[in-house]
Amino acid sequence: MFKGTLTENLKEYGMSERVEIDGLKVAKELYDFVANEAVVGTSINADAFFQGLAAIVDDLSPKNRALLVKRDAFQEKLDAFYREKRQTGYTPEQYEASRPTMWIRKSR
Repeated sequence: MFKGTLTENLKEYGMSERVEIDGLKVAKELYDFVANEAVVGTSINADAFFQGLAAIVDDLSPKNRALLVKRDAFQEKLDAFYREKRQTGYTPEQYEASRPTMWIRKSR
């Protein structure tokens, strides 16, 4: 999917220009879409939309960062578990056989 830096990916996918609004940096294409299509005919304008979005991002960013830390810790535990199992010769077949049956998805 994406390779390289964010800037390289944005250029490759044609989204290199940014618009800064209410502390957010958004792709110009997104800003233009909201301003020229998404809010047209509604009671909200693009500035109000992005003010609301900025407030949501500001509110949820600390929570998101905390969840990412938890995810990273959980992923490290999973990775350590599977590294240990791999070193002992534990196979995927053994893992599947040891799972409780309620975890196994039944085919339809």
